[in-house]
This record gives sequence, structure tokens and C-alpha cells, in this order.
Amino acid sequence: MTRLLLSTLAISTLFACIGDKSTSDDTAPPDTEGEGDADADSDSDSDTDADTDSDSDADVNGFAGVVTWTYGLDLDSDIFDDPNDFTCQFIWDTVGTKSAELCDECEWALDLALTYNAGASNNAGGCLADESNADFAWTLGFDGDYYGYADYQVMWYFSPTYGEWGTGASFGAYFDGTYLAFSSGYFAYPVEYNGGSYYYTYGWLGSGTTY
Repeated sequence: MTRLLLSTLAISTLFACIGDKSTSDDTAPPDTEGEGDADADSDSDSDTDADTDSDSDADVNGFAGVVTWTYGLDLDSDIFDDPNDFTCQFIWDTVGTKSAELCDECEWALDLALTYNAGASNNAGGCLADESNADFAWTLGFDGDYYGYADYQVMWYFSPTYGEWGTGASFGAYFDGTYLAFSSGYFAYPVEYNGGSYYYTYGWLGSGTTY
């Protein structure tokens, strides 16, 4: 099974605070076409892609990786060395294909199919009653400059029930052009419990390779 590994750089970037708006790339070059922007397309930004932001987007057509739901306390900060460290850890092998759905601010979107990996997971009866290890699907869209902040990346969730973006869980993200990670929750948060020192994790985390 593909291991879910995040480098220190990826973790620090993934949970970074929103950057200074002045560092964004939304300042358009002079318009020489008379259309309101400075590229050859007909939208209102300064790049050549179809969305409304001003960056040049990667061409992402697929994804291969894993998604993990983890809950509980661990004695060390490595949340992937042993799933049995936790009260509950579900792991899904995940593949994605390019989605026909695309939000206004998204540079690309993926339809993800998540298949439960029982051998790699810990489901020893400690999971909460509403936690399911069933196979399921997500559609997520990548926004590389959340509301114009160039250093803040997110994955938006598309709700098939409502046909809308952002109505369910959305995720902080890190994308370097190939490697993608996204998360929501608490990870390896130091706590004191019953006189001992532990690391508390409660959340979703996914990572893998795009192509």
C-alpha cells in the first residue's frame, strides 16, 4: 500500500497562515488587447486559463494516493507509523480522474474514488458510532490563491446533493505541481491526559501524486 508521507516542508506549508495580500500575483500587466486583461483569452484575469484568478494553472488530469481518517491519542508525533496507536484509523486507497465540475475559483477539479483498505486500517471497535469505513466518492476542486492570497491553497468540496461548491467539508491544501496534500482537523497536537503526555489527532488527511 502507498504510504501517506508528508515532508516537513509540506506540513508547514499545508497549515500556514494566510499570507500578505500584497504578495499575490493578481496585479495584471498592461492591457494591449482592449479586452480588459492582458492575455489572449476573453476572461477578466491576466493569465491564459479559464478561471477567474491570475495565476497560470497546472494541467491536472488524475490522482493516485491515499486518504486517512484518524482519531485518538498517540505517544509520538508520527501519526502513520502504526495505525493501532489510535482509537480509530481508517485508510482508503484513492484514485482520481479529471472532473467535469469546476468552481469559479478552481484551477482544476478531481472526482476521487476511495476504496477502504482493511489491512492497513485500525477498526478494533474504538471508532465513533457515526464513523463509516465504507467506500465512497468525493469531488474536490483546487484553488491555488484562496480569495487572492497567493500563499493559501484550498481544496473545495462539491456537494452532489445540492449541486454546489463549499457546502460540505473543505480542506487546507499543499500542491507543488505534482505532489498534492489536503487536510482538515487536528494532527499530532500535544496534550496532557491522565498524567501522561500524548499527541491528539482528529481529522482527514490525504496525499498523493497528480498527473
